[in-house]
Amino acid sequence: GGAKRARYSAGTPSLPQLSTWLPAAEGSRSLVAHFLLAVAHDLLPEPANASAATARGGGGAEWSVYAGSDGSDVTTVRALRGGSEVWAARVGGSAVCLEASRHFVALACANGTLHVLSALSGALRLPPLLLGAPVALLHADAAAGLLCAITVDGEARVWQLGGLGMRSPCLLHRSSVLPVLHTARARIVAIVSLLGPGLDCAEGGGVWPVLLASNGQSFVYSEALDCWTVAALPHPLSELWSTLPDLRAEAEGAPGSPLRALHAAALAFSQETDGGGGAEESTLDPVAQRLENLRHIEGCMCAAAALGSAHEYSTWAQSYALALVSTRDERRARELCEGLIALAAGGADGAVAARKLLAQSVLPALATNRSLQRVVEQYSAALRDMD
Repeated sequence: GGAKRARYSAGTPSLPQLSTWLPAAEGSRSLVAHFLLAVAHDLLPEPANASAATARGGGGAEWSVYAGSDGSDVTTVRALRGGSEVWAARVGGSAVCLEASRHFVALACANGTLHVLSALSGALRLPPLLLGAPVALLHADAAAGLLCAITVDGEARVWQLGGLGMRSPCLLHRSSVLPVLHTARARIVAIVSLLGPGLDCAEGGGVWPVLLASNGQSFVYSEALDCWTVAALPHPLSELWSTLPDLRAEAEGAPGSPLRALHAAALAFSQETDGGGGAEESTLDPVAQRLENLRHIEGCMCAAAALGSAHEYSTWAQSYALALVSTRDERRARELCEGLIALAAGGADGAVAARKLLAQSVLPALATNRSLQRVVEQYSAALRDMD
């Protein structure tokens, strides 16, 4: 049979429809219980059949891993290189998701267990993990030795698994994706990447997932804020939205540009739904249009900061300065300069970049509008005082 992953429903149903999924004898349920059923319905995977799940790992020659069940509640996993079997293993449960890296092979089963095998030999590296619900999505970061799983009850977990010579495996992140589903009203189709300042379990390093929904919206978890945040949204009413096709082309050769990659996904959704992807013909009045443009740029600046992408933040900050010139918005211009001067004076990471951005991009752009001259003079003087 052909490759087959988890099966997903067409979309999140409205809350009133959920009552039809509850047994009549159960009576009324809380809104939370209703929404949990929506999550289960939206993410629930279909158990794979024989030769159903495939994955590829790195480390030397390219190799493939195949998992399939012969109809019993046992899955056979085989690693192949060049058409020859390298190793084989059997695990309990029917496979629904499979991920491979140069360090490990992770296999999730319909009974809610997660099995972690050695990529070298197929040996079991951990006792089977009982997640309490089947896995809907798996994502492995091969370079960092990370594994992320989202179960059908909405739980997201990230583990540090690493190689044989690394510290004992541990959990780096756990959260619920229910807020994401509630906001997006769409399926989570991919775990795009894993971000974080540290991967050391002993030192408490954190790693946070970036999720993509089927409607083009993307989300990143903020450890500092202890909640999910919006990373990218389609902005068809923004006049800047029409520039995103260029950003998408650049993103193909810029793996260090996570926001551009998310914008490409949002743009792809727009093209699928409206056949275009450019800005819609706006019916907004001039004031509302300016505010919509600013909303778009400010969202991109916040997302770039959350994703830790300094060069993308700089790009959008330059666009922001130009937009503030056209709107003559002194309050926003002053706040942008104040934030950059504070970062430049702080001496922390990014201080040099912040000073360069302010001196070479933001202030020259603001200087093109006479109504912003006081702002330019004030922060030009502040930069000179730092010398």
